[in-house]
Formats: sequence, structure tokens, C-alpha cells
Amino acid sequence: MTGVSSGIGKAVAEALLGDGAIVVGMSRRRAILSSKDAQKNYAHFQGDVSRAADCSRFVKFSFARYHRIDGIIHCAGVGMRSRFLDMDNKLFRRIFETNFFSMVYLFRDVASHLEKSHGFVAVISSVQSEIALPNRSSYGASKRALNGLLESLRIEHPEIHFLTVNAGYVDTNFSQNAIGKNRDNRGERTKKGLAAKDVAQKILAALSKNKEKITPAGYFEKMAFFLSRFAPFLIKKMARKYGKN
Repeated sequence: MTGVSSGIGKAVAEALLGDGAIVVGMSRRRAILSSKDAQKNYAHFQGDVSRAADCSRFVKFSFARYHRIDGIIHCAGVGMRSRFLDMDNKLFRRIFETNFFSMVYLFRDVASHLEKSHGFVAVISSVQSEIALPNRSSYGASKRALNGLLESLRIEHPEIHFLTVNAGYVDTNFSQNAIGKNRDNRGERTKKGLAAKDVAQKILAALSKNKEKITPAGYFEKMAFFLSRFAPFLIKKMARKYGKN
């Protein structure tokens, strides 16, 4: 697992440990897990998913420790809150390195293990992969690219199960940690979002049922998701208004 130090990643790790799974987590800072099974069934690898070498070492570390990899849940990601012209190319690339290329690096090294175990890949994406919002150009683009990657991998590797999680607002510090001068301090929509532990349960349920896609989101995001497909002119108007607030 990646992104285990906070948010959805931490919630999924604790849910897995509670179910008796053995978890190897990767994050830049040490994860503090409350599960009573963390000491015996959890191992941590400190690294940065935006670095190919760290991703490769993470996979090798996991296999060397337990001699088997049944799945990978990729939760690490970074948001943005800035207009396109206010971001330089370096920041834009940084978001893609974390949100998109990290999966490229991880899957290249873990694919052979998952083929042997007939394992799974679960990736935390976003409803913003389908719904364009102002001040989030690189974030939305990186998540759309990530979803496209999984669609291709799903066809190329039928022996591996792929789950795309298009999450809506979740009550975490994700927005607070976003890159850009327009980031919010856990705005109202974030505070009213789903609890991370509830999203974690939805992810585990989807994996048990071999689902390919889920959208754990509130009414607002699901309605926007619907309008983006059947009334795109209306969602664009709403998005422009949203950007002025």
C-alpha cells in the first residue's frame, strides 16, 4: 500500500489489518496505525512514490519480507489549488510524478508478482478525472491519465483484477495539503465529505466482489458526475461559478 500515513490510505490499512491481512505500507513519513494487529502484521517502507527507485525498492522490500504479493492499493496522491498560468512547469510535472507516474513505476515492478498470485491493483482516483473544475487542471489531468492507464492495463493483464476508485469529497486533510496559492483549509465541502473509514470499507467490499469501478461520493459529486455526461453545458456553467467563489 502507498499513502498509509493519513487519509484514505491510513483508513484502508487499518481496515485490512483488522481483517487479518498482512500489510506493507509506503509513505514519506512513518504511519501511526491504531490497529492492535499493526505490530505483528504491518511493515513500513519509508519512500517517495514520485521516485522510480523508491518504488522499485518498495516492491523488492515487500517480496523479500513475505515472499508473496497479493495486491497493491495505491492511495498516495497530491492535489492542487491554483490557476494554470499561476503554476510553472516544475509544479505541474511534480503533480504528474506523484499522481500518475508513481503507478507506472509501481506496476512495472509488481506486475510479475501479481500475475503469479492472480492478485489485484486498486487505485484511488477522483471524480475530477471526469469533471473539470477551475484551479485543478493538473490534478484532474493526472487522474484522467491514471484512469486511462488502468483501462489499458486491465485489457493487457486479464489475470490481474484492477479497481478504479473515483472518490468524491472525503473528510481528510487532502485539500489542506494541496499545492498552490488557492488551497483551502479543509473547506466546507471537504468537512461534509465521506468519512475515510467508510470509503475504506467500500473499497474492500468492491475488491471482494471483483468490481472494476466505484464512485464513493456524496450527492453533490454524483449529480455533477451525471450532468457531465448528459448535460455538459450545465456542468461547465456550474464549474465557472464554482471557480469565482
